[in-house]
Amino acid sequence: MCQYQSILLRVGFTCLFHITVCACTF
Repeated sequence: MCQYQSILLRVGFTCLFHITVCACTF
């Protein structure tokens, strides 16, 4: 699930919008 969310960041989502994504990404 983290991998999928990580793709969203690349598409143009921001860390402020998905805090959990940042945790998975970093």
